[in-house]
Amino acid sequence: MKKIALMALGLTGVLASCGGGTVNDSRPPTTDWQLAADVKDSATGQTIRKGTYVICDNANTTVQASASWAAGTERVELLARGVKSGTVKNLGYKTVNPANGGSSQLLFTFGPKMAPLSLNAQSITVNPITRNVKVLGYTNLGIQTRSANGTIVSAPSYSQYSFPVLETCTVS
Repeated sequence: MKKIALMALGLTGVLASCGGGTVNDSRPPTTDWQLAADVKDSATGQTIRKGTYVICDNANTTVQASASWAAGTERVELLARGVKSGTVKNLGYKTVNPANGGSSQLLFTFGPKMAPLSLNAQSITVNPITRNVKVLGYTNLGIQTRSANGTIVSAPSYSQYSFPVLETCTVS
């Protein structure tokens, strides 16, 4: 019994030394686009509440995500996954020191039309032209990590929060 426990402990150490990462949902991801008022999804009639962070399909979006990673990790990649289809896109990455594990609020900026559209400080606020908006879909953000040689060392870890992807946003 002791040998099995020691082997399991040894394997845990080996796996941790290879890197890995998670999204910290106690500090959920945010974007630089936030609704200034309640809006209604023109297709479903569902109300999306004031203060909701959104992704804008017609503009650059900056995401702030709280992530942690183990020693051995060299890259923390931001992924977006369509809620209905499961389509995944890699939106960018940050390089971290592989000698140390860590955690941080990471900023990623990606361009228009980057979020999967699988239908279903200072901030910029969304000021919809009308109270009805066209929601193209919803996406979850997550991270995966890679080692110095480019090997994926942790399966994607996704936030439980889903961001509405709006067709058009304007700055107020």
